[in-house]
Amino acid sequence: MDNTYPGTQLRFPCYLLHDVPRDTDFVGREHALNAVGEVLLPPRGASMCSGVEGPKVFALCGMGGIGKTEIAIEFAHRHQSRFDAVLWARACSPDTLAKSFWEIVVRLGLEEPCNKGDPEANKQTLRSWLSNPWKPVAVSDADPECSPFQRCRATWLLVLDGADDPLILQDFWPLRSGSILITSRDPSAKVIFSAAPAGLDLQPLQTDVGALLLKFLTNRVEDGYAAAEDLTKLLGGLPLAVSQIAKISVSRKLSLVEMYRLYNEPSEHANLHDASDELDLSVYPYTLATVWKMETLSPEAKTLLDVLGFLYPGQVREALFTDMYHDHGVLDFPSDPASFPKARNELMRLSLVKWNQEGIDLTIHRVVQDVVIAKLEAGRFNALFSFTVFLVWFNWPSALPGASRRKTGLQPKRCHKRDIISRWPWCASLYPHVVRLKDMWQLTNNISVPTKMRFAALLLDAAWYQHEKGYMQDFDELRKTSIDICAKIESPDKGTLLIDTHFVLGAIAADTNRHEDSQWLKEVGCTIQFVVSKDIGRPYERLFFALVEVSVSRIQTGRYQDAITMLLAARDGRRKVFTSCALAGQIIDDV
Repeated sequence: MDNTYPGTQLRFPCYLLHDVPRDTDFVGREHALNAVGEVLLPPRGASMCSGVEGPKVFALCGMGGIGKTEIAIEFAHRHQSRFDAVLWARACSPDTLAKSFWEIVVRLGLEEPCNKGDPEANKQTLRSWLSNPWKPVAVSDADPECSPFQRCRATWLLVLDGADDPLILQDFWPLRSGSILITSRDPSAKVIFSAAPAGLDLQPLQTDVGALLLKFLTNRVEDGYAAAEDLTKLLGGLPLAVSQIAKISVSRKLSLVEMYRLYNEPSEHANLHDASDELDLSVYPYTLATVWKMETLSPEAKTLLDVLGFLYPGQVREALFTDMYHDHGVLDFPSDPASFPKARNELMRLSLVKWNQEGIDLTIHRVVQDVVIAKLEAGRFNALFSFTVFLVWFNWPSALPGASRRKTGLQPKRCHKRDIISRWPWCASLYPHVVRLKDMWQLTNNISVPTKMRFAALLLDAAWYQHEKGYMQDFDELRKTSIDICAKIESPDKGTLLIDTHFVLGAIAADTNRHEDSQWLKEVGCTIQFVVSKDIGRPYERLFFALVEVSVSRIQTGRYQDAITMLLAARDGRRKVFTSCALAGQIIDDV
């Protein structure tokens, strides 16, 4: 019997984790670690000398900086004793993966002299061993008929780190046996190599865990826990952001409260996101400014991402973009039914956005938004702000009447009726975007008059919606911004905004029993409407709407006969308009 076995040079146990040291700052993530362990850990005490199964696969997916690699490192170190071999391969490209496979072959003692320097041969050598992982086990030599070594099946864990294009793994994939842990930005990695989804889409850190990490990394005993929680929330619980902002805080000798205030200033974002001179990039080579590799995106995907930066990050309805497919005039925006899904899916493959197919909602992390906005030069920032205002303005179901002058081009959706609650769900989905745009208004400059007009009208509509819902504090903030914008506009269409502003303020005054104020505001609005109607040479639906509102205010102040006169004028004038537009001037003069 042949007593030689070439596998006697195999080296076990073999833990190839020297390039990925354990992170002593690692906290939390027990749920993720347990989920990985339930799938990949071999059963304790089970014989590995019989039975072939696998490979077992688990994928950790999520955006860059979410902590995929850190969890994989912690799992590999924590459970290495459960395996005969723990192997780490960098899988960001076919070349780096081939190099990692060669290093593993050498460390395991599998390299044949004839295959030195041959990447393809070494790749096949490792694939063969992973599919049939025998290891030599010494036995008693009392029986001369027995080989000095017996072959037994080895247990192994292979970590394929950074497989953002999971398809490149196919040429390296073992056919059976073992456990494979993949880290990838592409969520499809959970389903490509297994019959059923096997993996986890990582979520940001919970606020309490992020706060503990901040306190630990900064070692500032004097900082309260509440300050750490506030900063964690501001950073959206993103592990990379928490870690790097903590290190910058230490470098600049800032308290967590001071760092919170600093990060709350959008003008500071670019400096904070790319503070590479204050960070140790030897372990993780990316900053917040570089981790998402936005420069590699297609122009359409990058523009879609830029626009999403101006919107509220949670639940952006896809219909906001797809209800009005046409050329928006914004360079490279995916403006047709073919290009939009393509751009969206490109962002999804990198986990830069998530898509809820049931609700057709897109979500984006707030720190990704911060980085997107910080990278925009002024001209593009203003153009994209204007475009986003147009999107929200067009989709808002306005309760206010249409403009006095006839408009060309796309006009916003209108129901023309107040207190119609059927429009509230759509208003509720758009309202957070209005608030975010209001907060970003201060960052703009040289905005065109049409955009100012739309934005002021949008703010006023949103203010009326908040009034309908009874949220007066939010109403005041929106109204004040709208009036401030309106005051600085020079446009022949400004009258419509002034009319709406006085109507809204008058309605609020009436609802709070300030009827004299309400009457004055509505009369001012009606007077402006007379001027606009004469200017365009015809009465308009808005004129009769204004007359009715003035009549209501006069009823509220006890001027009943005046109210009846105004109501009759509105009724007769409206009838004449529908009878003959030639009577327009007469109607205006009669009123």
